[in-house]
Amino acid sequence: MYPNELFRLFGSPVTLYDICTALAVLAALIVARVYAEKLKIPAKLQNCGILLAAFSILAGFGFAALFQATYNYIANPSAGFHFKGITFYGGLIGGAALFLLLWFTLIRKLCGRQVFEIFPQVLGIAACCIAIAHCIGRVGCLMAGCCHGAVTDGPFGVYQPGAFGGLGGRVVPTQLFEAIFLFELFWLFTYTLFRTKLYGIELYMLLYGFFRFIIEFARDDARGSFIPGLTPSQAWSVALFAAGAAILIAEIVLRRKKRTAQN
Repeated sequence: MYPNELFRLFGSPVTLYDICTALAVLAALIVARVYAEKLKIPAKLQNCGILLAAFSILAGFGFAALFQATYNYIANPSAGFHFKGITFYGGLIGGAALFLLLWFTLIRKLCGRQVFEIFPQVLGIAACCIAIAHCIGRVGCLMAGCCHGAVTDGPFGVYQPGAFGGLGGRVVPTQLFEAIFLFELFWLFTYTLFRTKLYGIELYMLLYGFFRFIIEFARDDARGSFIPGLTPSQAWSVALFAAGAAILIAEIVLRRKKRTAQN
């Protein structure tokens, strides 16, 4: 794994983690554009959506850093509130909230009521974009030696020089397992978007929430805890799963009512 810099860009070091992060953002925006074209979303809405997605992603990094700083403070209040590292759930929650707020306010003013009509498709595209971007991002984590699992002598162990504060060690590659899972989700959501009446976002919330809760037991990068017995990510996973279940149940109920009304 390669946590050290590969080269410098404008005086700043660039690592494989940075490259993977950039590729993750690029992949998400490309998928959004291609899928929106295939679904025949109007050009104006496409352009507004892509720009809003890019802005929300960039803002998401700020939310990710803010969440991690909060975790750091909870774990060690004596060290004060400081920014070091980022956490995925912070970026997801903050970025998604910002996207929704601006979609139903600013974009609605620019594009009218069409924002409501295509919103289910937007959510389906979002599920695909999140899955592929997160997949590539986890490869970056593997390269950087962060977000790793516990030390192991098992056959699946991977030596990571960046693990344990740079001391290095053979650990469970939870980042790799998660990247594989997310890649599979990406193709599943692509199928549901174009072949079924489901739009993927509820599946993402259910499946990733469940997976992340389980894999946290194998991780070993302590980030504190604000609910006794659960890591912060496990707490958010429970919330994500519950929200996904609520959305799925609501969809089922609404579809049944619609069929009943038609009959």
